[in-house]
Amino acid sequence: MTRIRVLFLLGMAAVFVSAGCSTAPMKLQAINYGEGAVEQPNAPSLPDGCKVRIASVQDRRAAPSDLGDLGKPVQAEFDIKGWIAEGLRSLEKKTGSSLSTPEATTIDLDAELRNAYIRGVATSKATNIVLTVKYSLKDRPLSEKNYRGQVTCINWIGSEGEIKDSFNEALAQIVQSVAVDVSVLCNTAGDQTLHSKQTISKGE
Repeated sequence: MTRIRVLFLLGMAAVFVSAGCSTAPMKLQAINYGEGAVEQPNAPSLPDGCKVRIASVQDRRAAPSDLGDLGKPVQAEFDIKGWIAEGLRSLEKKTGSSLSTPEATTIDLDAELRNAYIRGVATSKATNIVLTVKYSLKDRPLSEKNYRGQVTCINWIGSEGEIKDSFNEALAQIVQSVAVDVSVLCNTAGDQTLHSKQTISKGE
C-alpha cells in the first residue's frame, strides 16, 4: 500500500470519526402527542358525570429548551407546555356521557413540569418526565401528586423519531395514571381525606 493511499485512508477515517462524534445539538421542532411508531397505553374512560378541565400548565425547569443528551444535546424548539397540555386534554375525550346533568363533577387540573429529559445509558436510552398535578373542585383543593413517566429501551440510532416516541410514551404513562386518580376524585369529591400530598411513580 502506497504512502499516499495510507494517508488518504487515515484522512477518511478521521472524517467519519469526527462526524460520529459531532456535538451539534439535535433540535426538535415539535412533538405531537399520540403520534409515533410506539403504541401508547390507553387511559381508562372516566365515570359518567365526571369531567376534566385543564386549568393551567407551567414549566418549572431551569432550562426550558434542555431535553437531555443522547450523544449530543437534545433541545426543544417548540412549546413543551403545549405538548403536555395536549396529552392531558386527551382525558377530555374520555369523560363520562352525562356531562350536561346538574350532578356533573368538573375536576380542574393545574400541572407543573418538573423534569423532562433523555439520557444515553450504554446501548440504551432512558426518558423521564416528572409532572406535579394539583386537583381542585370549584376552587377547593382536593389533592396534589407527583407523577413520573419513565421509558428505557434500546438506542438504535438515536434518531429524532425514536426520541419523540420515548417522550410520548413517558407522557402517556402519566396521563393514564392521572385518569385513574381523576376517576377516584370524581367518585369521592367530598372526601376531605383526599386533601393530602402524595407521590405516584410508574407501576404504582
